[in-house]
Amino acid sequence: MSKSYIYEPLPEGARPVAAWWAILQVPLLFMLALVGAAVVAALVAIAVFSIAILGGSWDPAASAEPPGWTMGVLIAAAMLGLFISLTFVSIMKIKMEKRSLASAGITGFLYGGKFWGGFGGGILVAIVLGIPAALAGAVFGMPEATEAALNFDHVLSGQFALMVLGIFIFVMIQAPAEEIFIRGWLLSALTWRHGLVVALVFSSIVFSLLHADRVVAGFMWMVYTLIAVGSIGVLFAALSYAARSVLPAAGMHTGYNFTLITLGVGYLLAQSEDGDVFAALAGALDMENLPTFEFTPVTIIDLLSRGAIPLALAFWYFGRRKAAPAVATETTTA
Repeated sequence: MSKSYIYEPLPEGARPVAAWWAILQVPLLFMLALVGAAVVAALVAIAVFSIAILGGSWDPAASAEPPGWTMGVLIAAAMLGLFISLTFVSIMKIKMEKRSLASAGITGFLYGGKFWGGFGGGILVAIVLGIPAALAGAVFGMPEATEAALNFDHVLSGQFALMVLGIFIFVMIQAPAEEIFIRGWLLSALTWRHGLVVALVFSSIVFSLLHADRVVAGFMWMVYTLIAVGSIGVLFAALSYAARSVLPAAGMHTGYNFTLITLGVGYLLAQSEDGDVFAALAGALDMENLPTFEFTPVTIIDLLSRGAIPLALAFWYFGRRKAAPAVATETTTA
């Protein structure tokens, strides 16, 4: 056993998961979180369908299809249920391994100063990663799929402002849940068992696979996702390592996702003819709507920048690890 650590040494008697066992446990824990999501969705379904029927907006005898807003509420409830359940499952697993939350990088109030510092950094990283492709598009021309006329009046609507608030609430739960699961429980356990390098590679692959929905758009979109998401995952891990806490990475992940989703929905809304914000959100989340991936100067520069910039930042963070508390004895070889 390596007995290197990323946050603080594990207590005597701790039983962190090994890599071979994690291969089975990761999907099992995620499936358990899906069960929680299904329970939440079922309870919400009873409530929203009752409201729709009693309010007169839906008559099941006249139409088998419920109003569109009910499906939107159900999808949101299921997604929030999934990530709340994932957080619960992660903490449960840490406790089952006879470990403290601090050994998994949960070092205080989640939404404290460390989180908001990371949140601002995540917004900045998201913007910086988009600059190379934007500059390349200005020089070489953007793909035809992005050249539609834009109507920014749609983006200035009150409906879009409410959607942005909804996106903010969602990512405030989703991103920290993924960080507690990946960089909290998994990364710290594997670092203790196998050292930082193995833990970093393993956890980054798992993080990429959690975002593998782009595979429906084709193999090259899958490759793009593995590179872009894998490299940003390494950055989140490096920040956690440097800070000896998962909280800054949870904030950075939240700010990063908030920026990407908001800009994506805003762009699709500006392209739309009717200004339907819910259709724009559905379009941003539907990977089947992605155009065929083509190797152009813009896509190549975008892919290279999304792989190289996060890794360069990660290298910088790895060299700036916070000093260990005086009571701890540093044993890490990373």
